[in-house]
Amino acid sequence: MPTMPTFETGHNVTAAEWNAHATQINDNTSAIATNSSSIAGHASRIGALEYNVLTQASDFLLYGDRVSTGRRVDSVRSESTSNGFMTAFATISPKTFTATQLRMCVTAAAVGASGTFDVSFLRGPNTSNLVQQWTAFGAAHVTTTGLKTWTLPSVAITAGEAIGVCIICTAWTTPPSWSSSPAGSAPLINSTPYSVYQPGRSYPPETPINMSDAKWTRSNQLFWFAVA
Repeated sequence: MPTMPTFETGHNVTAAEWNAHATQINDNTSAIATNSSSIAGHASRIGALEYNVLTQASDFLLYGDRVSTGRRVDSVRSESTSNGFMTAFATISPKTFTATQLRMCVTAAAVGASGTFDVSFLRGPNTSNLVQQWTAFGAAHVTTTGLKTWTLPSVAITAGEAIGVCIICTAWTTPPSWSSSPAGSAPLINSTPYSVYQPGRSYPPETPINMSDAKWTRSNQLFWFAVA
């Protein structure tokens, strides 16, 4: 959009100069009106595209999940954990936000009198450098079924960063099971490792975690977790 000239203090404005300013103001006002109409048209087209594309509510609209390893309706398989198996699973955040909750779902409660459970939340630039941001432990977390919600200490997450969870169970008669993706091909699901485990481990959860390290076995499924 063209700009108007400026004058020094004390300059006597001529009729020609004034008329030029008035003409420019009118032209700019007209251009603004034209662009406003164009913007409204684009907004209408975007709205129409959203109307055609969004055929169902997201998990954010339904449950407040900001980032997750998968849609809840696609994570209805029950996957067991094993004593002494340290398990880590992660995803890439598509958005920048502050996480205040971690959510997982126990589908089968742990059984036993002396079992332990530890969980941690991690973030990093990629899955080769996930650093612990929060941790919790206690058998009571896994002795009942249902959605588990843990309060996080306001973890700032940037779009493109990796976020992950690490869990470890020990000494259960029957360790807990969790909501998971369907089982599939490990080379397909984890060509880039997003779900790994290692036997013969104990608490506390490892940090930092390099999921590409050869010590980890790549899984054929992905446990569900969400952050909000």
